[in-house]
Amino acid sequence: MKVSVLMGVYNGADTVERAISSIFQQTFQDFECIVCDDGSTDDSSAVLCACQQKYGPRLVLLENEHNRGLAPTLNRCLAAATGAYIARMDADDVSAPERLERQVAFLQTHEDVSFVGCCAEKFDETGVYGEFCYPAFPSVKDLRWNACFIHPTVLFRREALEAARGYDEGESRVRCEDYDLWLRLYAMGHHGANLQEKLFFYYEGSGNLCKRKYRYRVNEAVVRAAGFRANKMLLRSLPYVVKPLLVGLLPVKLRNRLQKMWQKNESGTSCI
Repeated sequence: MKVSVLMGVYNGADTVERAISSIFQQTFQDFECIVCDDGSTDDSSAVLCACQQKYGPRLVLLENEHNRGLAPTLNRCLAAATGAYIARMDADDVSAPERLERQVAFLQTHEDVSFVGCCAEKFDETGVYGEFCYPAFPSVKDLRWNACFIHPTVLFRREALEAARGYDEGESRVRCEDYDLWLRLYAMGHHGANLQEKLFFYYEGSGNLCKRKYRYRVNEAVVRAAGFRANKMLLRSLPYVVKPLLVGLLPVKLRNRLQKMWQKNESGTSCI
């Protein structure tokens, strides 16, 4: 098996069938899709069972007895994976048919790159309304401002993800699991890239306010400090460490106004 697609699901009954269908409609067909129900309380389990009947043994279902969070769920999927490449997918997103084919081909021709994402179009219930796109070859300095990769779009070389020991399951990494992983991979000498093609549809309600509990902003500051230190750039990056803490103190209306201004001039998935 060449590619293992990892997906965690928590109360995704309304969208997960669409997400899984987009994987099984890929032009690249040498894959398995490993989906873990992370203690859902809706009808996700029934939907997943119906999907397995439809798609057969290449759809591997796991189930957590209770909600454990994204990092433990993805690590459990990784432990069950057999692919040489590891792809991510979220339960409310959609992959374009050519996504895996283009990403596998890229890694096969770029031996110095350990993982690759792509650009994405934002959509909600009314359709596509925006886009996300990051630099083709982000440097470690680019990671000071934001994560530079759209987590569910990424395809990894298995050996790189395993060398990093997967996702950090610590409480201080919750909601920042991907950012932490990118910084650890770069510190180990790995590098990532982004295909400059929109091969992914990322669900984000256009009317959603960027609400983050302050403890997750503290987590981000902790991840930044540890990651910048590991990459030997902490001293010059201290303003970026405190950025999430300061932004979290701003009034909600001002924060959302700044977020809209930033998104108008930049592409990205990070919340201010």
